[in-house]
Amino acid sequence: MDRFCFYLPVLKGRTEALIVNFYECTYLLFHDLPERLLGKGDYGETYPKAELSREAFFALRRILEEKFSGVFESGGYPGLDEEEGLRELTSGDILKHGRVAARLSKEETFAVLRREHSPGTALNEERGYEIYDYFEEEVLLSALRAFRDGAMSERQFCDWCIVASKAFEEGGPYRGQGKLWALYDSIGYFFDGLSFFCAEGARERRRQMGEAIARLRWFAHLRADLLGKKRTPFCTDGLQIFCAFAFCACAHKSNVWEFCLADLCGRRVNYFQVDDPWFDEKRNYTFLSRREFSDLSDKFADFTLDRSLRLGRGKKK
Repeated sequence: MDRFCFYLPVLKGRTEALIVNFYECTYLLFHDLPERLLGKGDYGETYPKAELSREAFFALRRILEEKFSGVFESGGYPGLDEEEGLRELTSGDILKHGRVAARLSKEETFAVLRREHSPGTALNEERGYEIYDYFEEEVLLSALRAFRDGAMSERQFCDWCIVASKAFEEGGPYRGQGKLWALYDSIGYFFDGLSFFCAEGARERRRQMGEAIARLRWFAHLRADLLGKKRTPFCTDGLQIFCAFAFCACAHKSNVWEFCLADLCGRRVNYFQVDDPWFDEKRNYTFLSRREFSDLSDKFADFTLDRSLRLGRGKKK
């Protein structure tokens, strides 16, 4: 258990709380967390909680502010909206101006995602989409490839990404199902980010779509594992490629990534950095946070360090 809640009652039913993640060395500070949400995390996670005296609470807060990275929040975690009664309509309808308005049907939504129809009214922010599982890997990948290859304009691609992000927001049909809920939210944020990333129309955006394609394929692997209730390595010919963004260099003109190549059969491993890596669509990449990446040295502690394990850059598009 990496996350703990330390709280101080302040008003009836309300608390001041510190949610501390000792693994990531981060914390959240809440000034008005309802008591009923104590010990409840994002996407159904639960964790231990402990009440502190006023002196102990503020002493802990000072230590965290000095040593950890923190964020101020109010109200509650992502994924707790249904406890506030915000998701009462389960028939696929939403409230609009105080009245029930039909969501866009799954058929129309799929038609837009498959690029059979233009986004049109699907971009209307006041409308939601029928709650459904819209993840079709090749359909989604085909749009990314089309933009990369110049078959979609920047405006067309941004509009398509907005529709895709709305199709996966709030966990889609998996709201309340923990890891699938979190994954579908991540997919929604992914497409939302792409809609901003590609809006400027720079040619470089198309060349950088390799990373987006690789990440979407990683999402597809995670989804298959979660639905199949299993955990499998995402390998290419027995080689698992782990990667994590490290930092920007050259006044944010260059991105430096950390890579770990693990030969699971030969029990060999190598670690290195790559400037502005080219992601080969013929390979599978396992995307990690920097903290998760740092744990690989323990995971592969008994593997032989083999500096000959490298990635060929291939040819950039």
